[in-house]
Amino acid sequence: MENETMSAKMIHDLNQPLNSIKMISGGILYMLNQGKSLPEEEVARCMKEISAQADRIAAMLVDLRK
Repeated sequence: MENETMSAKMIHDLNQPLNSIKMISGGILYMLNQGKSLPEEEVARCMKEISAQADRIAAMLVDLRK
């Protein structure tokens, strides 16, 4: 794969989980700034999803080192 194409794919692949993390955390912050609370189950679900997306990024970075 050409370097430019490979770089574009890598950027795209990394942006997807980063965007997910940003959207989830932004949603939580929005609710908190509105003075609303989230059920513990919802917070736990969001944190698990953030963790899964961070793991996804970490796995991509490990693959890049190979």
